[in-house]
Amino acid sequence: MEAHAYPDQLEIAKVDPTAVTVPAGAKVTADLAMTALYAPVITDFNPKTGQAGTTVTITGTNLAQDGLAAASVTFNGVPAPVSAASSVSLTVTVPAGASGPVRVKVDGVEALAATTYSEAVSILSLNAVHPEVARIGDTLYLEGDFNGSATVNFNGGVSAAATTLGSGRAKVVVPAGAKTGPP
Repeated sequence: MEAHAYPDQLEIAKVDPTAVTVPAGAKVTADLAMTALYAPVITDFNPKTGQAGTTVTITGTNLAQDGLAAASVTFNGVPAPVSAASSVSLTVTVPAGASGPVRVKVDGVEALAATTYSEAVSILSLNAVHPEVARIGDTLYLEGDFNGSATVNFNGGVSAAATTLGSGRAKVVVPAGAKTGPP
């Protein structure tokens, strides 16, 4: 029998059913091979924003176990290839569609990062803004070619996150502190 022990759980990985019959009162001993494993913990990852193909380093503890299953990493549920692994660091390549939670799974036990990853936007073109005149708190609708999630910078040194609506459309609320005039 092989067993993997975690601080909060005991997982039986393989059981070889064997029946042993012994006389009443006899003492029975058996060797049990056990490997103590510790749940992975993510303490940080950097960078926290980037595009698909960006290399991210995840730091923490128990991120890889010697001789056991390799760590797997997902960004927003999308698998990310691991290029280097140690017990305190993982190096991964960000997949497309990565905006969201970062998770590491080692030998069936999962860790969740405290912060989420944001896929940076590439605005390939901005074709139109509707309405052309807006006040603070108004919603602007953008048309163009967007890639990922967007942040819109306004005059006055303020910015706001845009919500992608699909099909080359997004919307953003004009934030407090935005000023009039061309960029």
